Amino acid sequence: MSGVLRALYTAFRDAGPNDRVLDAFVLLGPLVLALLALLGRGPVTEALAAGYVLALLAYVAAIAVRTARTTSD
Repeated sequence: MSGVLRALYTAFRDAGPNDRVLDAFVLLGPLVLALLALLGRGPVTEALAAGYVLALLAYVAAIAVRTARTTSD
């Protein structure tokens, strides 16, 4: 596993059940999928799905950076 993937995995694992933002992403995922199924594929739904995925990735990356800083100190 590459260093970046290892850091992301560790950050995701360390976030755990006490992370309200990650819990919100888990709850919003099925809602985003339901909207995609109901509204069909279009510019708005594609932007919604892309925004959700990018926000989730950015949040996990931020946790990875924070975790890397605290473990290296």
